[in-house]
Amino acid sequence: MRRTEILKLEWDRVDIDRGLIHLVETKNDEPRMIPVGGHAMELILELPRNSKYVFPSKNGSYYRDIGYHWYKALQVAEIKDFRLHDTRHTAASYLAMQGVGYPRKAGQFGVGHVLYGTKFTHEFSHPAEDRPTWDIGLKAA
Repeated sequence: MRRTEILKLEWDRVDIDRGLIHLVETKNDEPRMIPVGGHAMELILELPRNSKYVFPSKNGSYYRDIGYHWYKALQVAEIKDFRLHDTRHTAASYLAMQGVGYPRKAGQFGVGHVLYGTKFTHEFSHPAEDRPTWDIGLKAA
């Protein structure tokens, strides 16, 4: 998901029973469904529901900018040179390592051009048994 899609996510777009997030307002104006499972869903279930937004600001609206909070978290975790957008590349790479093909990844990440999709995914060269797995409910077909 893109930063704005996360920040503007509303509870009525989270289908907990099916483990899906329904994105309506997207960068390319094409709605899509995002599978969410495992630890990510556990964390979502722990969030309070005191706003229509899943991640509300103090005034109940959505955050317009999380730059300060993001960089503060990186500083505390002693992580350097890492952008929120980098998490999209990591997710796409993990899915590729698990055999999820480009067309399915493109749908999940809201990218439509094959060349962009191959640039977006960074394949790993270490043996398959050493690769991390990431279960989000999207499997190879």
